[in-house]
Amino acid sequence: MHTAAHPPRRTLLRVCAAWAGGSYLGCAAGLEAGLELGLAFGLLVGAGLACALAPRAHKLAGALVLGALAASAASRASALGPGAADADPGAAWSVRELQPGAERASTGRARVQAEIAPGVVEEGARVALAPRSLMRLPARGPVADPDEGPSAAGGRGRVRELLPDELVRLEPAHGFLYLGRPLARLRSAALARIEGLHDPAVRGLCAALLLGDTSLFAPGEQDRYVRTGTYHLLVVSGTQVVLLSWLVFAPLARALAALFERIARGRLRPELLALPAVALYVPMAGGDAPVLRAALVFALVPFAPRSNAQSVPRRCDGLTLWAAALCCECAWDPRAASSLSVELSYAATLGLVLASGPALAWLARGLGPPGLSRVDSLGRARPEFLCVASTRAALSLRTALVASVVAVIATAPLVLGRFGELCPSGILSTVLLLPPTSLLLVLAALHAFLGLPVPEQLLTLCARATDVLVRAFDALPLSPAEVPPRPFLLWAAVAVALLGALRCASPARARTLLRAAALLCGIALLPWTAAPVESVLVALDVGHGTCAAVRASDGSAWIFDAGTRDRTGLARGALGPLLAAWDPGCVRYALSHSERDHDGALDWVLERYPPALWAGAEPAHPGERPAHAFRRVDLAGRGVLELSGDPSARVWLLRGSTQPGNEGSRSLVLEGPEGLLWLAGDAVEEGLRGQLEAWNGPWGPVQVLLLPHHGGESSQLGGLLRALEPRQVWISSSERPASAAEVLRRGIRLRWTSREGPLVLDVKSP
Repeated sequence: MHTAAHPPRRTLLRVCAAWAGGSYLGCAAGLEAGLELGLAFGLLVGAGLACALAPRAHKLAGALVLGALAASAASRASALGPGAADADPGAAWSVRELQPGAERASTGRARVQAEIAPGVVEEGARVALAPRSLMRLPARGPVADPDEGPSAAGGRGRVRELLPDELVRLEPAHGFLYLGRPLARLRSAALARIEGLHDPAVRGLCAALLLGDTSLFAPGEQDRYVRTGTYHLLVVSGTQVVLLSWLVFAPLARALAALFERIARGRLRPELLALPAVALYVPMAGGDAPVLRAALVFALVPFAPRSNAQSVPRRCDGLTLWAAALCCECAWDPRAASSLSVELSYAATLGLVLASGPALAWLARGLGPPGLSRVDSLGRARPEFLCVASTRAALSLRTALVASVVAVIATAPLVLGRFGELCPSGILSTVLLLPPTSLLLVLAALHAFLGLPVPEQLLTLCARATDVLVRAFDALPLSPAEVPPRPFLLWAAVAVALLGALRCASPARARTLLRAAALLCGIALLPWTAAPVESVLVALDVGHGTCAAVRASDGSAWIFDAGTRDRTGLARGALGPLLAAWDPGCVRYALSHSERDHDGALDWVLERYPPALWAGAEPAHPGERPAHAFRRVDLAGRGVLELSGDPSARVWLLRGSTQPGNEGSRSLVLEGPEGLLWLAGDAVEEGLRGQLEAWNGPWGPVQVLLLPHHGGESSQLGGLLRALEPRQVWISSSERPASAAEVLRRGIRLRWTSREGPLVLDVKSP
């Protein structure tokens, strides 16, 4: 035990910092294995010099040595090794070997860095590639996707996810949490009871909250929770373990203990009876690290030492306990410090340990004690139960709000650095969603696990309340707020200043820290990217599809189509990072026609970058919030429509036919000082001929021509090339296009995405 006058020395905290720091450096992206080992050697040398030059620097030396050992261990654990990379196409391997940055999988046609798509198969299972698996590579842009690492867009390798139809599951996992077929049958039975519910929204929410299975959600429904900052409620974590333990397992254990005491005249501790239920729930919920952590804490509580003198639990130091837990994580897995899940969990916990208590005290000083006073305004005494209930309700609300604020501040640098977006209203939405989701979780557990006849109307009521709240917060501005790429240390400094202000006892110092945080936020949110001297054209590598983006000289952007049929992650992995790097003032969209290979990613982009202008066809999936006020224009028949009257940057929309499908698609033409950018849709016959006949703008020079229909065969190709005489021809395709031979025969420079990846052109360049 310790007192305020004698604070703990927290030696374990220094050990944890060195251990976790070395683990993170050993797994740092972009470091070669030799450089990582050199870093470990440098830390060892630094430790020796510290001991030689400063005899009292043994603590620093010990930290450096521990960091060196952790860096070396993490380097070896994350290094590429033999296995699936050198195996035959039909070889089998463990799912653990195919985690990000690990082995390489050979398909017989190409070798790519591979990772198992989340939720496809449990870790530790034995799998093999399907004999005729499809190559679903991720869409690529000129800006690397932070989720995929530097190799995704840097050309050093292509990372993709192995999807269910590409894998053959040979053997289930046999790990620490594996209980075999009985547990699988229990999970299947629970999921079957959930799938038997009539309302699809209730099925999706119950499966996600209870079992971590989001496969029952409608397409795009999960993104609504991502936009409102409440997606963590759908991921089975320590919250579910705590709620189920408190509201389901503990009451059942107390009832069983009372029954045992009445029948057998013996006594059993209810906590020990609840442990088997918690232990069974962990693997059924997926056995992820957050669930396992919460379950271990619940299991260790009954064995916590107590003071013999006062018969109360011993008070432990929160920072020391936090450091001990992180040391255990790093000892179990040397790569733990580089895991986003671990980083988010421990960052939120550290913020709560450091700032939640002072923040509650600050709130009490500002608002007074929680709850109603003992007497009303007329001096009459209020009922005791009303005062107690109001005090507990107000204290619970304050605690939840403070915890939400502190957790969001502590994890904001990681979220912004990884995803580039944050929802400020998530602080309040998380608190308001706790009652309906908690009740839904408990009712779903009673129905799915115990088979009790829970009225479906109650489940529907909770699910509808959750959906109404999420939709209400989704309609607010800044849900989410897209933030351009900024250094992680800048966001970390903002978070440290805000948490320091909450902890600071001096009001003057707290105001100084708040001003510093506001200044750093202003610096981060100011535009860092200057508008280009001339326009920039980018064609993303989307395989069989089209996605082109133009950055104008005024800083705005045009998006022409955004879809693919055979690539993954176009919106979040390619187009999203590109727009975030550009940080455009406004975004305008043009859609050639409504098909998946042209509009599949537009719903995600529209939710985050509202259009200043929409030209062309309507998207098949306009997104959850179509009420954004913007101007929409289109051509009802053959013709040309000028979209911008700026003489230096004129834009036209073309349409050559009113036929449905490809022939009725539109084209977008942009004019600049160096010539035209002609972006064609999918019209290759009558529609293409009609566009050329209707065109009444300048005929040249054409800087770039994006060929229609992914470079497919067309009887109008010769006429198109003769009429436009382009300097370059671009093709967005997943293989060598059929029209490549004719373009090359005419001596025109040809580029296509399946060969070169994403295409980038500075319009001012030759």
